[in-house]
Order: sequence, then C-alpha cells, then structure tokens
Amino acid sequence: MKKSLLIGAAVAGLAVSSFAQGVFNVDNSANYGSGSPSTATTGGLFWLNSGGTTALIQQDFNVQILGSTSLNGTYTPLLTLLLSDGSATGDNFSQLAGVLINPTGDSIGIPGVAVNGTGYVEIEAWLGGNSYATATYAGETSGGFAIANLGGTTTGGTVVFPPDISAMPAVVLVAVPEPATFALAGLGAAALMIFRRRK
Repeated sequence: MKKSLLIGAAVAGLAVSSFAQGVFNVDNSANYGSGSPSTATTGGLFWLNSGGTTALIQQDFNVQILGSTSLNGTYTPLLTLLLSDGSATGDNFSQLAGVLINPTGDSIGIPGVAVNGTGYVEIEAWLGGNSYATATYAGETSGGFAIANLGGTTTGGTVVFPPDISAMPAVVLVAVPEPATFALAGLGAAALMIFRRRK
C-alpha cells in the first residue's frame, strides 16, 4: 500500500513539474498583411530575397526554433521542421505570405522558464540543404527575441493561454555564397596583400 502511494505521489509530482514549464505557440499569422523586410522589428514575417527582389515567402520552408532563459544565454533547439522528412509540410499555413505555423499544432516549452515567465526565442529558416549550415537561402532572428507570459498550467492549477510568436522581427532569407566563392574571395584578398607589400 505504501509503495503504491509513493508511486502515485511521484507521478503527480512529475505531472505538476511538466505542466509548470512555460509554453508558446509557433504562429505568426497575426502579422499577416503587415510589415516590410526593412522595418518589421516586431510583427515580423518571413521574406525571400531571390534575384535582388524581396517578397514574402509563399512556400513551405525549413525552420528550427531555439529557446533560452535569457537574451544572451545559450539557445537550445526546441523544434525542427524539415522539407526533406515532410515535417515542414504546411508550415507556411495555407500559403499565407510570410506566415509560419507549427503543422502539429503543439505548443512548445522553453526549459527553465515557468508559466507566466518570459522566454527568449531564436528562429533559423532556410531553403535548400538539410541544415541551416548547408542552406542555399538562409535567414535568422540573430540575438533572439522575448516572448512574455508563457502559457501552461501553474502549480496552483491556473491555466494560462500560450502566447504566439507575433513579437518576432522579420526574417529575410538571402542567397548563401558557395564555399568556393569564399575560397576565391580569400585568394583575391591574399593576392592584393602580396601586391600591396611589394609596392
């Protein structure tokens, strides 16, 4: 009897601690129809710069959401949606220009941030390649941004509705130079340095 009570108490304790973590929804659809790539520091949308023109993205794209307890802290991966495995299918919800919505509909927790607390989120978005590092087009919210009043269930039983990511800045995906381009630029710079020294 004592053993079953202890197990029940342990399970209840786990449930309370798991619900006490603050969560948010990956959804910036409240920003639809507003902003520009150069001025949207809040109310941000996703943009694609291809061939010198910048337009709101109107296709599914790869994305990784990272979270932290502080703005300048260590960001850990919370959610990754990839076109290659199909998990990113529908993340540009109904092809609404510039919009990102988690296709699973699940809220995401930021470890170490309590319900009603403020967490910090960074977003990496890309096209081409299976990772941000190998992308053809890439953009991120460098430095992250704050999401206040994270939702969930408090230890007292109060339910707080999860906020969305409408406070995000704009993310502009731009062409990433090939590694060969970097190597060529490095050789050119070295040649200029040698030529300058000889003079």
